[in-house]
Amino acid sequence: MLRSKRRCALMTILLFLAAGPAFAQKILVVNTYNPTYPWTAYFNLGLRQYAEERNGAIELYFEELDITRFSDPAKIDNFAAFLAAKYGSVGLDGVIGNSDQACDFIETRCGFASNLPKAYYTSNLEYAGDHVLCLDAQYALGIKATWALMRSAFPRMTEVFVIEGDRSTTATIEATLAELVPNGIPLSVYGNFTFAELEDRIRRLPPTAAVIYSFVTRDSEGTQTIPKAHLARLAEISPAPIFTLWETLMGVGGVGGNVLSAVKTSRELLRGIEDYLRTGTFSPDYDVSRCMVDWAAMERYGLDTDKIPEEALVINKPDPFYIAHAKTILVIINYVFIVFFVILLMAIFVIVRSYGKLRIMNAELNGEREKAQALALHDPLTSLHNRRAIEPMIQFEMNRKNRANAPVSLLIIDIDHFKRVNDTYGHDVGDRVLTGLAAMMTEYRRSTDIFARWGGEEFVALLSDTEERQAVLLAEKIRKTCESLAFDECGGVTISIGAAELMAKETFESWFKRADSALYAAKQTGRNKTVSASGLDPESAGRETGNELMLLHLAWKEEYGVGVEEYDRQHRELVEISNRLIAAIVNSAGTAAVQSLLLDLNTHTERHFIDEETYLKKRRCSAIERHKNEHGRLLARLRRLTEDFKNGNIASYHFILFICNDLIAHHILTEDRSSFAEVRNNRILPTQ
Repeated sequence: MLRSKRRCALMTILLFLAAGPAFAQKILVVNTYNPTYPWTAYFNLGLRQYAEERNGAIELYFEELDITRFSDPAKIDNFAAFLAAKYGSVGLDGVIGNSDQACDFIETRCGFASNLPKAYYTSNLEYAGDHVLCLDAQYALGIKATWALMRSAFPRMTEVFVIEGDRSTTATIEATLAELVPNGIPLSVYGNFTFAELEDRIRRLPPTAAVIYSFVTRDSEGTQTIPKAHLARLAEISPAPIFTLWETLMGVGGVGGNVLSAVKTSRELLRGIEDYLRTGTFSPDYDVSRCMVDWAAMERYGLDTDKIPEEALVINKPDPFYIAHAKTILVIINYVFIVFFVILLMAIFVIVRSYGKLRIMNAELNGEREKAQALALHDPLTSLHNRRAIEPMIQFEMNRKNRANAPVSLLIIDIDHFKRVNDTYGHDVGDRVLTGLAAMMTEYRRSTDIFARWGGEEFVALLSDTEERQAVLLAEKIRKTCESLAFDECGGVTISIGAAELMAKETFESWFKRADSALYAAKQTGRNKTVSASGLDPESAGRETGNELMLLHLAWKEEYGVGVEEYDRQHRELVEISNRLIAAIVNSAGTAAVQSLLLDLNTHTERHFIDEETYLKKRRCSAIERHKNEHGRLLARLRRLTEDFKNGNIASYHFILFICNDLIAHHILTEDRSSFAEVRNNRILPTQ
């Protein structure tokens, strides 16, 4: 259900995005002249910039009346019919007309709905109405703003020289300046000239004159010119700054001024359409001009660039030093960076080399320290703990006994007639006997048992959580296994063992003395036997332990969990299989049933170990290698004990003890919980 709702929501969003352009305002633009004309090109540029800023909210359609090529009324009527057919189904939201002929064409020939908003740039303001916005050149306002710039940026101005172009525009310029220019500054209008006469007159102007260039398209002889190219020529030869009122004439040497801007005009017309569509009326504050100056021209003529208005559009302004010399600066920075990088690499090399030497020295020191610790805490011949190492462990277990009444037993193991072995076969053979016996005890110990070489041919075993009768049975297992050992040089050897359980509030000296006395009794009564301090013989201990097996059952508790459901489930299955196996053994369920359960236990254990190792490795558990080694040891021992049990070479008690203590209790409750807790606390993401 949730997935279905998400799919519906996603489809709604996609449909909304796909339908976005359908909500765009569709505006038709009709230009009088073709796009190659500077005014038309700038006009269209302003419209496209405005539409892009609206991020798809405006969709523009451009058409050109191109009045210079197609002035025949019939052709114009055909073009109007074409537009009506083309845009009849579009659903226009507004129309923009650029210049008088285009505006007249829209009003008189196109037949658009009377309430369709229209915005015109035209000198014919009679079209203005509730649905029609008309903007004209407003030269008077432009002249006033330009004069303010001239006075502030060119205070040493001594005369104003106006070049006559279109007579109507020139008359507006002259009338406006007549009101603004003070009596002390002469104002003259130069007209009825040939281009050669104009150039000669310009050359003779003083540098303190201010020239205003009107829109000149031909001279008195009818010779035509392109206004922008003509202004460029005059700017080359003029000693006086030339100001202009048209954006399309900028960039060729004129200073500029408050210019009639095609870009701003088109943007204002489009803004007017938007205002009408949003509010139903046009705003009264549209403006078609803007201040635009040429920085390079102002500096050439010595005008004060600090007087440029903040809102002015400035062209040809030199880049700041950091931009003008960016390439040189980048070369210097790269050079400095390369030098720094080389020095850094050299420093890193020295540090790495020194660190490598330091690591080697630390490794050597750690190795020597580990060797020293091993020599201090382990017997160099047998690799078992030495007396110095086991004494604090004995004290720890004694404290547990006093604090929690946890049972703990001690075995003292002595090789029978070991002096005879040394005297007869040599100390090398004696050493091999000691190492062989140590290896056997390590192999058959439980995970919680600690063996140590006490001195000479004497060993001790510290058995935590072990009562005396259990200690006697373990001692018997070790003794009988020793009987089966064979050495090439001396054949077999036997051992005698004394066992004692720590009593409440007993000192170590008393405890050890009772175990040693039991060992002495074993020696005195024939050797190759186990004697307990309490007098409990191995046969009685076996019977008592066998009775206890009838009550043995492993119980799973929630606090045993490792926090990962899959591995908690596998642990529970392992406990269940172990319980079924114990019940089958104790209740003599038959060979076939026991062997089937043994196979299940081995198979489940191996599969569980593999899964667990994979999980911990992916999560980069720091104890993974130790965990794998422990798995290998437990699995190898399980297989060996399984074979021994099948062949009758091991008592059921010892096999069940291994399952309960080593495989279940110690590994799951200690190793697994520790490793999984580390992974859980570190929250490491699995590797791929």
